[in-house]
Amino acid sequence: WLEGFTVSGGCNATGDYGTPTAPLLCDGGTTTVTYTITDTCEPTTIESTFTISAPDAVVANAPAVMTTDACDYADQAAVDAAFNTWLEGFTVSGGCNATGDYGTPTA
Repeated sequence: WLEGFTVSGGCNATGDYGTPTAPLLCDGGTTTVTYTITDTCEPTTIESTFTISAPDAVVANAPAVMTTDACDYADQAAVDAAFNTWLEGFTVSGGCNATGDYGTPTA
């Protein structure tokens, strides 16, 4: 984007935008760059703005603590099914392509 600042013509025209820095990726923000043109006959300045929008906040959810009685299940397959359903309660959204991983827990 900075390479888009150019100057030509004039009387020995040169341009300088100093040492601007880009907005922070995760915080977002705006950087306004002033391009100062030095020229014997027509010195001037121009500006342009570079903006990064901040991402949505990361939202992570965990399922409620679950305690059940062993006798509530017919067999291990029923426990495994309940456990897998419970695991689906872990979710994440927002951020910049936020993902979550809880490994490979077993019931």
